[in-house]
Parts: sequence; structure tokens; C-alpha cells
Amino acid sequence: TRPLQGQEEQLFDDCPVPKDVRALCIVPLRRGGDEAAIGAMVLGHPRRNGLSHNDASAAKDLGVIAAGALETAWAVREATERARTDQLTGLPNRRAFDEQFARFLGETDRYGGAMALVIADIDFFKRVNDTYGHEAGDRTLRAVGEGLAAERRTTDFVARLGGEEFALLLPQTDLEGAQEVAERLRQRVAGLRVQTVAGEVRITSSFGVATYTARSGAGATLFARADRALYAAKHGGRNRVELAASDASGSG
Repeated sequence: TRPLQGQEEQLFDDCPVPKDVRALCIVPLRRGGDEAAIGAMVLGHPRRNGLSHNDASAAKDLGVIAAGALETAWAVREATERARTDQLTGLPNRRAFDEQFARFLGETDRYGGAMALVIADIDFFKRVNDTYGHEAGDRTLRAVGEGLAAERRTTDFVARLGGEEFALLLPQTDLEGAQEVAERLRQRVAGLRVQTVAGEVRITSSFGVATYTARSGAGATLFARADRALYAAKHGGRNRVELAASDASGSG
């Protein structure tokens, strides 16, 4: 704790001291004297002798409390993120997908337009595990997850639903636009070459696409329609994209 020598004194990188500050107190944020600081707390006063050593002692105590509170908050946030993250691929998991699915539906109703859902499933994935081993299967799942994430737009949401099934939520996207995205993803997966100790793995995926139009009342059927389209792609020869009937048709 000390008075500033002058306003030109440099204390922070690219952050000038406020012009009305004449004294500073800076204390580390750490829970104990032997622990590394996780940050710093900076207090300012408009008078040159406005901060005393007693103020510094009180600030130090506050820094200890703040450090504990921050570490607790960060731990809670980390646990929350883990609960919504697929540990194998690093993508959002089914829980996170369900939350975003509801949010995207609500935003579509609020702002109008349409949203799309794309469900992807790796073809003959069990054969990968049986032929190359489960480690190769894990590598394949990670490669597909990375490939899908790499092709998404900034506003799109990609998740692993479980097993070999993935999903993408595409806001403000009609059926034609979603088909283009799914076809691009299909080609991306088909071009993957996963190197494993048991050999090179080549795979394909099937895609089901469905859309939801704002305020059509068909949000509850969107996932089922996309899933039926995926089923049709599987039974239509795999490594293909199938489109669900429009939600405006009622039965689609």
C-alpha cells in the first residue's frame, strides 16, 4: 500500500490507472501464504494517504475469502460442464443436447423461420469394434466428432447422443439448407482415415434430417421425424442422407 508517484506511473499492462486515483492497495488472491496466487485485488483511493496498513490487512483477509469463493465457483462450473460433456469426444452430451433442443425450439417460435435437426449414425460401427478393437472404436468416435464439429457453422450445435449416434441443431435453416449441411458432413465422414495399431479404419455414416417451422406446433415430433429419416437412410443402403416429410404435412 503506498501513494502513487504520479499519474504517468505504469502499474498495469495496457490499462491506465484511473485519473482520480492517488493511492493503491494491491493484495494477492490466495487462500494461504504458501499457495500460488490465483489473481489480485486492486483497491484505489482518491487521496494520496487514503489507504493505511490497517486497510491493507483487512484487504488481505478479504483476498483470502475471495480466493476461496472463486475456487469454489470454478469447481462448481467445472463439475457442471463435465455433467454436460461427453468425456470421450469432448462434445456436448445428451443432457446438453436436450437443453439446447428446447432452447432452439423456443427461439424459433420467438423469432420466426425454421430450424433443422440432423441425426447421424456411424454405419456398421459394431464391425469396427469387432475387427479392430474397442480402442479403435474410441478413436473412430473421436474422429467423427471432430469432423462434425469442424464442419459446423458458428451458430450450429453438435452433440454426441450416445453410442455411435450424433446430432446437430441448425438454427434458421430450412430443409434444403439442412440437406446441404448433412451432405457435406456425410462426405467429411466418408473421407476420414482413422489410423490404429490394428490398421486403417474407413467408415461412413447415415443421416436423417427434419425441420421445424416456427409456431407450427410440430416441435414434439421433430426428433422422431429425424430419427425415422435416419432409419430410412440405414435401410436405403447407408452412407446417405434422407429427409423427413415437412412438419406442415401433419403426419411428417
